[in-house]
Amino acid sequence: MSQSVSFIYAPNIIVAPGTKYVDDFEDFQKRVLSLLAEIMKANWTGLGIINLIGQTSNKKVIITPDPINGNACAEDRRNPSWGNAIEIPISVEYVKGAGKKSPGFMPDEIILHELIHAYFMHHGIKQDMALFVPPNFYYHTFGEFAAVLLTNIYMSAKGRPALRRDHTEAQLTGMCSHDEGFLILHADPNQFGYPYSQFPHERLIWNLTEQAPELIFNYFVTKTAFLIPFVII
Repeated sequence: MSQSVSFIYAPNIIVAPGTKYVDDFEDFQKRVLSLLAEIMKANWTGLGIINLIGQTSNKKVIITPDPINGNACAEDRRNPSWGNAIEIPISVEYVKGAGKKSPGFMPDEIILHELIHAYFMHHGIKQDMALFVPPNFYYHTFGEFAAVLLTNIYMSAKGRPALRRDHTEAQLTGMCSHDEGFLILHADPNQFGYPYSQFPHERLIWNLTEQAPELIFNYFVTKTAFLIPFVII
């Protein structure tokens, strides 16, 4: 019978069989534990998320395999055997690196993205706020904006040249892929009308610093390879 295993550096992050059968859970578990170590050791972004989750030892994050291709989603579950836990079912194909090849869909990037959601859920950070964004950016919620942004910072610090545009498979290009260009993108004046926010990305980043100060000011106070909003604003 397959056993749950805790991540050694944050024991409340657990890789467990879940309720959906997969052919080789042990392989999935081994890969996820290796990816968690890679995320933590890669740079301050990955280290920060895993450290802060690990500090809330009474709140579990359970990563489980999903046999359905293309699935990855942090969900608030009240499983009696898990207690206070967020479950992250992740497609086996994603963990193996056999899924989408777009920016943000490498195995470590997908896991980090969902860990960010789990962290926000455990800390009561509002993720479903309506957004005021530049034209042709589709984040859908504040939580997705934050998860895409922070994962992009992780990716850039790791030296990956292509960054994710929004909560789609599109890539950041041109001026949008640089710090100042990303921050000064104008809002669509027909969306809500001025002067709500002329530079919506900058405003969203400010909201993030207000909602997750322990994450931002402990792990993003120095310059990164992409985006230095916490120095600029």
